[in-house]
Amino acid sequence: MFYDALITKGYSVYTSTLNEYTSYKNAKQLVVFTSTYGEGEAPTSATNFIKRFYKVEQNHTLQYSVVGFGSLMYPDYCKYAIDVDAMFQKHKDFKENLQLFKINNQSFEAFKTWVNRWNDRTHQNIKIEQPTTNINVKKLKEFKVVNKTELNNDNSFLVYLQPQKKSKFNSGDLLSVFPEIDLIERQYSIGKLNNNIVLSIKKHEFGVCSNYFNNLNINDVVKAKLKRNYDFHFPTYAKEVVMIANGTGIAPFLGMINTNQNQIKTHLFWGGRTQDSLSIYENIIDKAFAKKTLSSFHIAYSQEQDDKIYVQDLIKEKQQLLCNILKNDGVVMICGSIAMQNRVLEVLDSITTTNLNLPLSTFENNEQLKMDCY
Repeated sequence: MFYDALITKGYSVYTSTLNEYTSYKNAKQLVVFTSTYGEGEAPTSATNFIKRFYKVEQNHTLQYSVVGFGSLMYPDYCKYAIDVDAMFQKHKDFKENLQLFKINNQSFEAFKTWVNRWNDRTHQNIKIEQPTTNINVKKLKEFKVVNKTELNNDNSFLVYLQPQKKSKFNSGDLLSVFPEIDLIERQYSIGKLNNNIVLSIKKHEFGVCSNYFNNLNINDVVKAKLKRNYDFHFPTYAKEVVMIANGTGIAPFLGMINTNQNQIKTHLFWGGRTQDSLSIYENIIDKAFAKKTLSSFHIAYSQEQDDKIYVQDLIKEKQQLLCNILKNDGVVMICGSIAMQNRVLEVLDSITTTNLNLPLSTFENNEQLKMDCY
């Protein structure tokens, strides 16, 4: 919107990702828009920015502004934008035009406020218009709440949804929800149990969608749409499967371990805070063991003992199992937070490099690594 508004006013504008940052011979203003992944990490389009930032020299002083996008329900709200802004502040080639501005939950009003401040500071008069949503709420499908657990000590809970019309879906697919408050799409990775959808949700104090689901009652109807996610379906062709998750990332695996009809050897690694964190999932996991559709379950509790144990620590412990599975064309699946994914990938890469003399990328290229993290 900002780019289009500048073009409309007749300005010369150039856009690129932070990964493509370079010197700008004729530029006067530099504006950075960035989100944050995981626990303060750079988004995918900015993973190489820090290295480039310190290598590239501008031939003149540039005025800069940084805008951070995030959600107040996460503790590391706009953390990457904060880090980027600090880098510009300390660099001789840049002069602050506006202080760092943070935008919560894609708020158009907040964005409009920033544009007005930018106009005042630069003596411009660009105008932006609120985009119209492409979502036709009337075309969303209906799903009835048929079961719902109480909140556990982590403020997490399960919701079971029954499609009101025949729908084709599998564990690992996505449910897109559009809350009436803002009609912004939120996606949840789903498990399929007895032809119902199971969602694992953590309630956040300011979470629009998590509070919406938490306030639902049995027989309430949710309007949403299903999205196929073929790259994260259970690999029925694999000889053996490892599933790695933390927290509510276990949701698709709850469905997969109960629909493993061929009884492929399947190992579930999961990280939670305490034993109570597991309580809402125990019944589903026990049923999978009874049906022999789950071979082993490995749990890491981070708050049950003095020495914190995380799911990546379990991977280190069981590295021989992981090596054997990957060596024999098995598949590793990861679902949960980006922060967890990054740590697990580091451990896996170290394991395969040390024990198999192959980088993890080799197995990723062989489609033996499937990920759905957020």
